[in-house]
Amino acid sequence: MDLSLDFKSKQDININLKKLKKNISNISHNVYFILDLTLNELGSNTFKHGFDGKARLVCEGNRYLLEFENVGEKIPDNFLKFEDGDFQINNCLKNGNGLGLFIIKNLVDNFEYEHKDGKNYIRVLIKEESYK
Repeated sequence: MDLSLDFKSKQDININLKKLKKNISNISHNVYFILDLTLNELGSNTFKHGFDGKARLVCEGNRYLLEFENVGEKIPDNFLKFEDGDFQINNCLKNGNGLGLFIIKNLVDNFEYEHKDGKNYIRVLIKEESYK
């Protein structure tokens, strides 16, 4: 399955989550929760820090690849440093930013970020077997 999702308005987050639920069958509750949380977080970030969000979800067997892009400034490096969990959580709570990305990064099997030509690109991989 290959599903395209647009994030042009805040209402699109809920519309896309319903579309996701309708189009994915035989998915575990755990994986659906992670996909839901990831789409919600990245979609919300589009409206807070950028615009013109798009997502693509590719399902192959028990692997789910979510590719997300939006127009906006580069995500600050300190929001992308995930090595020291305690420091990152304290920093996020103190500054009020970055906690969602930290949570997403720690839930998924693989997290990649790139900023190119004024756009943010995030790719996450979720493997069903990781959540049984």
